[in-house]
Amino acid sequence: MSQSPELTFTQQDRLVFISDLHLHESRSDLSEAFQRFISDLAESNLSNTSEKLFLFILGDFFEAWIGDDHKTDLIRQTFSCLNNLAKQGVQIYFMHGNRDFLVGKSACEQANMKLLPEPTVIEVDQERIVILHGDSLCTDDTEYMVFRNTVRHPAWQHTFLEKSIDERKAIARSLRDKSKSLSKEKSLEITDVNLLEVDRVMQDSDCDLMIHGHTHRPKTHNNIDTDGRKTRIVLGDWNKLGWALTLHKGEQNLYSFPV
Repeated sequence: MSQSPELTFTQQDRLVFISDLHLHESRSDLSEAFQRFISDLAESNLSNTSEKLFLFILGDFFEAWIGDDHKTDLIRQTFSCLNNLAKQGVQIYFMHGNRDFLVGKSACEQANMKLLPEPTVIEVDQERIVILHGDSLCTDDTEYMVFRNTVRHPAWQHTFLEKSIDERKAIARSLRDKSKSLSKEKSLEITDVNLLEVDRVMQDSDCDLMIHGHTHRPKTHNNIDTDGRKTRIVLGDWNKLGWALTLHKGEQNLYSFPV
């Protein structure tokens, strides 16, 4: 029996998906690009009052998140930007990524975001869609999956969050450096999604469309099953280009723009 959809929409609704912005103090260009992106969404929302706009942030919004009690100018500016969009009636949804899995209830409330479980099934005019960050699909990377299970465990997170902010910063920096070093040694096949796992998740959720990020390999994969019905859309990371996906009136538009 497939799970009931967490959220339902109509084709008149405009759903916008982004992921892997990796916002960080060292990349002011990404923060500025995000602010322009939100400003453009706000402007289009005001000019299309007959449509409802929904924004989905599918993880790795921040390069690192060490706890809701850690406040920076970047975080304040980003949350202010999201609050301004939410004041227009735009619902914002957030899903954990492998960089910001510690974003908690307090941060989501401050940013006017609703935290979604992973994976989440949504429905648009009876079309079922499964959305997730995507790192859980990379099952060939057994070393990473062990790490993922460790840091997602409540006991590990409780111990980590009890440490001082300076200690957490140091641990996060060490984990990030180790992750980047190990990734360079792994083949593209290992760090990409496992297609059998993709198929399993889509079958379990009874969905013909999957949307995820994480791999930084933006593309629309059509006809990924033997019946030629299933589609997987991979969101791009924000670096020299920003990426977004729009679902509206039965059309899918995966697009990029300069940062």
